[in-house]
Amino acid sequence: MTRQHLAQELDSIRSQVLSMSLLIVENLRKARECVINSDPSLISEIKRTDLEIDALQLSIEDSVTMLIATQQPAARDLREMVALIKILDNLERIGDYAVHFAKASKILAEDPFPRPLDRLIRMSQTCETMLDEAIKAYLNQNESLAVASAEKDDVIDRDHKAFLNEILSLMVDNPARAGQAFKLIQTSTYLERLGDHVTNITEAIVFIITGEHKELNA
Repeated sequence: MTRQHLAQELDSIRSQVLSMSLLIVENLRKARECVINSDPSLISEIKRTDLEIDALQLSIEDSVTMLIATQQPAARDLREMVALIKILDNLERIGDYAVHFAKASKILAEDPFPRPLDRLIRMSQTCETMLDEAIKAYLNQNESLAVASAEKDDVIDRDHKAFLNEILSLMVDNPARAGQAFKLIQTSTYLERLGDHVTNITEAIVFIITGEHKELNA
């Protein structure tokens, strides 16, 4: 395979990574819609899309592994292929958390929460923005955009802590809602972890570009 053909194969892989990412972003949007409307009707659709995401991960990993095994890429190409395994693993976990987020709509449909869930919704929006920026950073090999994406994890962490305080305060005033409150705390934790996974992706992108292992937003 010539250098040109290797470049074409990498372009194809990048296109598939973009497709996988767009499916995840769409699932995050649908999950947010479920929570905002306390309507779990989209959960089955979200789960089906998540199966597509999982299948794409395996397919792309197979392509990457085949290129490494048969073409023995060097320098930046090799860094990208190694980093792609990390990126794909984190994307798959993000897809799982989108499903978990959607499931929160079940408990809200059964018993509407007495307080606004603005922080939870905002966390999901920040997660989506982070992921969108991270993928753009990967496709454009833009270190600054990768770093900017990772910095938004602080916003998610702050909203997560504030949301926990709100929920704990409610539990003190209304212990009967402890079960529902616990599930919402789990949901917020899923979104907080989602932000961590996007940060992992941005670190892999910086490694591709610079060859350095940098811990972003520690």
